[in-house]
Amino acid sequence: MNFNPFNWFSRSKNTYSIPNKQAVVTASHRRAEPDIAKTEKLYTAAERSKDRTNLRIYVQDARYDMSEDVRITLVGKSRYFADNNPYFEKILEVIDAFVNGANGLKVVPSNGKPRIDEIAHRCWEEWQKGCDFLGRLKFHYMTSIMLRLLEVDGECFVVLRECIGEAIQHKIQIFETHRCRSPQKAVGSNNIIDGIQYDAHGRVKGYYISDGLDGSAEPKFFPADRVIHVFAPTRAGQLRGIPASVPALNTMQDFEMIESAEILAAKVNATKVAIVKTPEGEVDAETVMSAMARGMKPKEGDAKEEPIIKHPIDEQSHRMLEEQYGGKIMFMKSGAEWDQNPSERPSSIMQQFWTYQIEKICIAFNISKLLIFPQSLQGTTARADIAATEATFKSLFSVMEDVVLKCYEWALSGFASKFPINSSFLAANVIPPRTLTADVGKESAKDLSEHAAGITTLQDLCGAEGKDWKVVLQQRAEAAAYAEQVKNEYKVDDVRLIYNPLNTAKAQTPDKKEDLTQGKETKGNNNNV
Repeated sequence: MNFNPFNWFSRSKNTYSIPNKQAVVTASHRRAEPDIAKTEKLYTAAERSKDRTNLRIYVQDARYDMSEDVRITLVGKSRYFADNNPYFEKILEVIDAFVNGANGLKVVPSNGKPRIDEIAHRCWEEWQKGCDFLGRLKFHYMTSIMLRLLEVDGECFVVLRECIGEAIQHKIQIFETHRCRSPQKAVGSNNIIDGIQYDAHGRVKGYYISDGLDGSAEPKFFPADRVIHVFAPTRAGQLRGIPASVPALNTMQDFEMIESAEILAAKVNATKVAIVKTPEGEVDAETVMSAMARGMKPKEGDAKEEPIIKHPIDEQSHRMLEEQYGGKIMFMKSGAEWDQNPSERPSSIMQQFWTYQIEKICIAFNISKLLIFPQSLQGTTARADIAATEATFKSLFSVMEDVVLKCYEWALSGFASKFPINSSFLAANVIPPRTLTADVGKESAKDLSEHAAGITTLQDLCGAEGKDWKVVLQQRAEAAAYAEQVKNEYKVDDVRLIYNPLNTAKAQTPDKKEDLTQGKETKGNNNNV
């Protein structure tokens, strides 16, 4: 028997059989002989089992894991739940708040030369107001759309447009994922895959994007250097983005079905207000009117507690009864039984199950449930959960930072006709928004301490709030000058008008000269003693 190293295991239904070891042990293979039985026991997770679900396992390149049809289906489901699931929408709002911030990402020129920084800052502020190729949105709105598409669709495409003759010559336009698709001529092509053209080494040469109003036009080719592909790949060789909600799509669909069933059961219990029992199961209009006049009470002398009406009823009389009671009236034959489900819906167990489903949805986005469904923000566990969520926000910020810096370079290069734009103009930093914290007071004290120690600057503190530190200083100077004017007019101390933490810190710091003098006096007293 010839030894085949790729045939150590032969499948037989749901088990593996081991070949005869004597056939394996030969003079040429004796030193390399593995312990087959021990190897099989080490990785029992690779064995098939009839007690577990059959998993679809494929080990291949990322481009083969998802066809264009599968990707569009996932995007469609993700968009549906983004529009109809309140928890998904809340997650998107939280991500935008802590990644982009309330006023968008702040870009600060960092050339090291004040004059160049001032020119770059003015150009950037002017560009943000008219950057949209369609002329509708400012830049901070567009970054929010990019981030939302990154989470919901898994990707988006930012095309760098050149508008010669306009005040803003370099603009941008956002295209959603379904606009990037292969043209008809690319059918059977090996270098155009899902709307993206590659060279022989797999490097991107360009994108085929459907331009125009409705997106039905034939895709147009855009060179790679004029397109920013906004996506966060998780595997080497991944060509297109995948919605971040994919691990939670089935969970959200199951949650929607369970919640709808519970709501339906609660409605049924709430609408059934009375049951009328008769021998025939129906009554006529005359008897109904008579019973309604008595308030649906039994006739005098009738020992039975429930009204018994013995004649057929028509549809009009049935509606009259329902209007009298304000709910649904059911008619049953005498002796028939009907058991109604308890009205305490949803139960406490079902509510706990709902909370568990919400946690699964949040875990798919690496977002703490406390931010979506808050209960308590105290304790070490909550702080650790918030810290892990903050790491997720920083990861998403790094993606958006790269996109914003590319847009910044494209924006400033469009002012080359007005200013001598060169590489020194393009240096800039993107300031992240305020960090997520479970203790605002402690975080604020830490920021003040780091600023007093010189670890951070006003640019760091103001940038986290989306403010310009130079503007803040100017406003403080104006306030101080006006306070000085009011102090002289009303003869009061300016400390009562404006709180200055620097003066407070100075007042709390002892004078060095006084300390030295006291030290000498103490030393002299010791000598005298």
